[in-house]
Amino acid sequence: DCDDDLAVLAALSLHKRQILHLDGISICGGNAPLSHTWQDIHALWEHADGFQITNVQPVKGYGWRSMQVAVGWLRWYNKIRQDGMDSEDASTAIIERSRDKSLDPAHILMLGPPTNLAKAIDSGLLDQAGVSHVYLMGGELTQQTLDLNFRTDRASARTIIESNIPTTIIPIQTCAQTIVTKSYLERLDCPSMAACAILPKMNQQIKLMPRFVNQAVKKRCSLGEDYGPWIVLLSSPSKTTTMPPNEETLLTAARRPSVVMIQQEEQIQVPAGFNLLRKMMEWAPLWCFLLIDNVTYAYTAAFGVAAFDMLFLSFVQYKMGKLQEWPKPLDAIFLSVFGLLTILAWIYQENVETIELYSGTALNTGLALGFFISWLLGRPVVSGYQADEVGVEKASHPVMVHMASRMSVMFTIAFSAAAVISAIWPESDWAILICNIAVGGALLTAYKFYPSYVKNHTEEIAALYEDEIVEWEAKHPELNFDGELA
Repeated sequence: DCDDDLAVLAALSLHKRQILHLDGISICGGNAPLSHTWQDIHALWEHADGFQITNVQPVKGYGWRSMQVAVGWLRWYNKIRQDGMDSEDASTAIIERSRDKSLDPAHILMLGPPTNLAKAIDSGLLDQAGVSHVYLMGGELTQQTLDLNFRTDRASARTIIESNIPTTIIPIQTCAQTIVTKSYLERLDCPSMAACAILPKMNQQIKLMPRFVNQAVKKRCSLGEDYGPWIVLLSSPSKTTTMPPNEETLLTAARRPSVVMIQQEEQIQVPAGFNLLRKMMEWAPLWCFLLIDNVTYAYTAAFGVAAFDMLFLSFVQYKMGKLQEWPKPLDAIFLSVFGLLTILAWIYQENVETIELYSGTALNTGLALGFFISWLLGRPVVSGYQADEVGVEKASHPVMVHMASRMSVMFTIAFSAAAVISAIWPESDWAILICNIAVGGALLTAYKFYPSYVKNHTEEIAALYEDEIVEWEAKHPELNFDGELA
């Protein structure tokens, strides 16, 4: 959005005409991450000769790492590509300005989330008497979802509202009374005006905003005929209210809860449907192999599904904190095995019947090697699932480690046995049945029987690894292993 850019340019213009004195400008994240806004302000400041006009340089503040990103898809983006590091420079600058007795108390206008100022207040170092007034661009008058600025950092909005600093809330309904249209942009004297630098972005926004944003804003402005125009609504009855006299009491009583109420932070979660899809896709490569008749297409489909699961589904869940490790050994095994088999199937098309005949042998051999190699490398397939369920530190308990190791050996033996049997009797239905029983038994043991056994015999099993457990408990005195298993 270019509204904040326009506000900065307006501040520079007012400073240049000595209508106000611009003491400083702090930058935070908001609709965009701090890494983007910080680059944007530098480009704009240089283009508009901001330092030459004000002798002030922008200072960096807090971004999405310290906020609750308000929009769902932006939360996903932030998890996949995390915002840059926060900086205390902005809150420090605000503190120093408030304590400078040679200057008049400052007026602070917060265009985005009020994090920088709230951090200064929370530090206990801010001289609140050095701040004459705070203007918050945020708030909501119709009992609907909070605006983006407040929703992005509810705690900071609450901190400022509950402070002793005179505060004016400028809600979205006030802002909606001024609309920028194409005719307004056509009146700009380009290229002489600084705003012309963002004219392409403004032209883009006047095309997109009516379709994607304005209709929702319009619903927020339907307060009924009893409500006349207003300028602002202040955060508490003790603070001066600038309202049409006849409406002040009514609006304060009827609308204050939605303005003052700062919703509790939402827990960021992967959508339930995404979790279900990930669990379904985990073993989907095997289903592709079993259900598709043409072995070449079966290998190709299995490889595609394995790649999608590992490179997208699993990766997204890892970045969002739902998985403790990436890539999962099982995902890497499926990707490697089906990738190799896909290449061989397409290269040796003339031997497709032989490939199909020994496809089970090839698959089981690849899985046996995958489980064995992951065990040798110290990353048994089962250990990753244990860590997802009970946490990395608890999964490092000797009982859990040995359990994961034993199950990896069990799977290696099961797949090796299936590979040998299917190689000796490739066309035997009984051989196929035995292989399926062996692999199915290994799966049931891993997911049901062995974990249940260990949980019911924790003390007996723990006695086998007494020295290792003493060492683990010394490293993790705050943890209590109770036999809980993945």
